[in-house]
Amino acid sequence: MQINEYDRGKINSASNLGLVGSIFIILGLILNFLSSFVGIALSLIGYILILVSLYELSQAYKNNLIFDNAIKGLIAAIVGSILLAIIAVTFIVAIFTSGFSPTTLSLGLPLVIIILILAYAILIIYGYYIKESYFQLSKSSGIKRFESVGKLYWYGTLLAIIVIGIIVIIIGDIYAILAFHELSVVSNTPITTNTNQ
Repeated sequence: MQINEYDRGKINSASNLGLVGSIFIILGLILNFLSSFVGIALSLIGYILILVSLYELSQAYKNNLIFDNAIKGLIAAIVGSILLAIIAVTFIVAIFTSGFSPTTLSLGLPLVIIILILAYAILIIYGYYIKESYFQLSKSSGIKRFESVGKLYWYGTLLAIIVIGIIVIIIGDIYAILAFHELSVVSNTPITTNTNQ
């Protein structure tokens, strides 16, 4: 697909947003160990920047699937988080109002298992759509590293039930930094025309 100068400018700007967003996510993960609030805030800003980046890239490449898949993943994560919060609050309120009786605990254990299964299912849905978003970006941009980002996020969410999944997702974040940087370099490369013809 031929990209005009205006769209090349949008791609460069969007790739820089994605690059900064990916760095913020990594910093957020690191700072979570020092200050939970700062870590969460940085990660949230990072995710917003990446979402804006994916929107801009979907417009520049005329491929709505880049953003559509990302927003589906985000909606799944938000709805899932709200459901999990409601279930968790209900469980905590039940414990405080009824006390730590054997009946409460016997009802609570299956509820905890249900919450964990639901959280895992939501994570898989999120991972699937994010993978598809990065696959589409790879296809449109020609940057194969984005496909690797999608695969790492997907495998990471599948393995998130064990610690190694979190490590795979972090590696995916690092690959995202490299992929957005590569896209930024490519979009800044001047188009050369052959004048000898």
